[in-house]
Amino acid sequence: MKVLWIAGMYPSKFNWLSGPWNIRGSVAMRDYEGHDVRAVCPVGMTPPPALFKQALTRPSALGDWFAARRAQPEYDEVRGIPVTYPRWCWGPKKLLWGYEGWFMYRQLRSHLAEIIRTFKPDVIQTAWLSPEGVCASMLGREFGIPVVGQSIGNDANYYIHEFPPRGYVIKHVRRATAIQFN
Repeated sequence: MKVLWIAGMYPSKFNWLSGPWNIRGSVAMRDYEGHDVRAVCPVGMTPPPALFKQALTRPSALGDWFAARRAQPEYDEVRGIPVTYPRWCWGPKKLLWGYEGWFMYRQLRSHLAEIIRTFKPDVIQTAWLSPEGVCASMLGREFGIPVVGQSIGNDANYYIHEFPPRGYVIKHVRRATAIQFN
């Protein structure tokens, strides 16, 4: 089976400590189950709010942050798993959390569609309900591919209860073929 793994946190030369559970999961799918796995790790280009405060005392902080993200390669191979790192942006989490998946889908659709056309995955696996699960749900529906959404951490335990646009997230992840809660 061919698996397209979409995770906003995935190890890279830029940040090898990012999302170790995702590399373990994708490598396990490949090594123990014999699946062909490709990964997409969207690189967020929206600075965290705390960085703006830091930039008041250290003006180069913002420039350094953007330079580090631009320096990350577009493509890499991590433990034998091919990974692409497309860039995307979103608005303030408190206002737009529920719609981040739509932003991701709109900005990365052509990149993801090209991977789907060339790799022809049998299933799309995501690491979170939002934004990856919403984006994958939209892709799955468009291309007729089953989606397995995974809920780890804050997306199910905090955000889904605290942010008003949760209905949008719930509507889209309900379209997933399966949801894993960890």
